[in-house]
Amino acid sequence: PEFKACAVRLTPVSTPPIPTDRSEPRAGVKPDLTGPLLLWASQTGNAEEFAGRLGDRLGGARLHPMDEVELSDLSGASDVVLVTSTFGDGGPPDNGADFWERLQAPQAPSLEGVRFMVLGIGDRSYENFCGHAKSLDARFADLGATRVLDRAECESYEDQPLARWAESVVDLIASPARRPDSAGEPAPPSAVPAQFTRSTPVAAPLCRNTRLTPAAAAKEVRLFGFDISAHDVTYSVGDSLGVYVHNSEHVVQRWLAATGFSGDESVVVDGAAVSLRHALASHYDVCKVTPNLVGFVAEHCADRGVAKWLRKNRGDLDRWLVNRNGLDLVSEVAVRANPQLWQEVLVRLTPRQYSICSSPLVSPHEVQLTVSVVRYRGADGGPRGGVASTYLADLADGTPVSVFLQRSPHFRPPRDGRTPMIMVGPGTGIAPFRGFLQERRALGHTGANWLFFGDQYRAQNFYYRDDLADMVEDGFLNRLDLAFSRDQRQRVYVQHKMADYGADVWRWLEDGAHFYVCGDAGRMARDVDDALTEIIRSHGAMSAEAARDYKRGLVAEKRYVRDVY
Repeated sequence: PEFKACAVRLTPVSTPPIPTDRSEPRAGVKPDLTGPLLLWASQTGNAEEFAGRLGDRLGGARLHPMDEVELSDLSGASDVVLVTSTFGDGGPPDNGADFWERLQAPQAPSLEGVRFMVLGIGDRSYENFCGHAKSLDARFADLGATRVLDRAECESYEDQPLARWAESVVDLIASPARRPDSAGEPAPPSAVPAQFTRSTPVAAPLCRNTRLTPAAAAKEVRLFGFDISAHDVTYSVGDSLGVYVHNSEHVVQRWLAATGFSGDESVVVDGAAVSLRHALASHYDVCKVTPNLVGFVAEHCADRGVAKWLRKNRGDLDRWLVNRNGLDLVSEVAVRANPQLWQEVLVRLTPRQYSICSSPLVSPHEVQLTVSVVRYRGADGGPRGGVASTYLADLADGTPVSVFLQRSPHFRPPRDGRTPMIMVGPGTGIAPFRGFLQERRALGHTGANWLFFGDQYRAQNFYYRDDLADMVEDGFLNRLDLAFSRDQRQRVYVQHKMADYGADVWRWLEDGAHFYVCGDAGRMARDVDDALTEIIRSHGAMSAEAARDYKRGLVAEKRYVRDVY
């Protein structure tokens, strides 16, 4: 995918990263363990990683994805710690959706006598910031549990408040006998080498920057490669690569001109004094529009009429903001405030995460990404671009880029090489499936492979056409079904192709196929999910409720997995 929220470096939590595989199948919590119950739900891995580090510190903690525990386990626990991200504008992540549905049911058990605490990791650009954490917090209280620590809500880059919350949890529920440092036992080994994490990225030269679309195409999609041969690091298919980015000199200068600063003003970032120009280039996202930024501009602009309009006319404001970013907003509405006030309202410049599109068995020293480059015309007709994608596209070959690995242990090809797999990856959602196919081919796996791919135009957007054609020709890619939406009058999308071959999809599922989806969460993933439910209902000859139960079973068995953004 093109973007996944993740972290900017502040003060790292000084605990080991999460090992690759901690979770157990949903069969209840082991009765012989008495440590706190630590539950996580995560869409991109940030909440999962934080929960893993916290579990290391608690000693004896029973760490589980939310969907893999029974509600009866909650009432048997003295302490329940919940760490969750939010999917979209207030919803649960995929691996917490079933847990949330069961928790809301009228027959959910009483949680009287259970102590709980909630951490939300989210994105402040959403009005319902950490919405799912709020919902969990309220529901646990409704069921009679006792809140022993105020809910914390943070962005993933806010390491200091995250560390403070973790310290509070440890102080509350980790007895000295349970703490790893007092037990004299070594910390669990890390699955990610210490120099390839968010807090300790590596400098990897950009060694490949290939445009996959014709120069005249409306979309600019590129294949990027990063040379990691100088570092003792590795990656797995399904993982994501985080890229630390910078604002261009042009963007920084525009912001300084709009706000009346020279750029030489001194500000403090992470305890160090730096120039405002440096802070804007490396630490703050001046292009992101957030509700807080709009409110700040309204509060500090001199024109009271404009201020009232910004506060009261949400629909008009949303229309006005089309093709405008945060920099356009402060350029068109005069605001005067000191640098420290701006620091409080601007969000941090977070690294972007992209699904890796290569296999280490084929490309061990080069991590590859498939990225859609954001370029458009602003409301004033001037050129605009995305922060990360444009930054990468415009880099000179060989330029070192600060990158890190985000493990995705639950987004992997089937372990059994004989297991069939169905992949739905339109647009740049094809990225991880290119890696999946490379890996299975290199390993000689014999399981059948089926890919649904599509985009706007076959002539412009058929990424990796030759590679896929070779796989089809030699029989490795058993089925390739394509949906190019703009090549005919009636729009055709991947979910329509799924419906066309619904009987075959159902047969593959019944034969044990794993079903994967990657790409846009806003519409595509929902439409594909609806299509899958209907295929199960109609071709499985069952009721709508039974179809939903069947689909929930696929999720529980890790046979229906999504990497959506």
